[in-house]
Amino acid sequence: MSTADFQKMTSALGGDKRGPLTDLPSVQKVTVLGAGVDAQALACLCLSEGADVLMFSAYRAELEPLRASGGISVRGQGPVG
Repeated sequence: MSTADFQKMTSALGGDKRGPLTDLPSVQKVTVLGAGVDAQALACLCLSEGADVLMFSAYRAELEPLRASGGISVRGQGPVG
């Protein structure tokens, strides 16, 4: 695909007239399935946005470190990286 073709495609896709994502209702409660590192990162992101987060895992070993430490805490305004 040439650069011109790519620009035509992105222009055509950019013509969507739906409202911005800020028009969506806010999410107050989130359940995260799993408790591995990716799930913990998602939980942190949701916590940083002010949501109540419940984590569920079929594997006890994933949740034990979180239970032992009292859960997940977030410092600052959101993810770093």
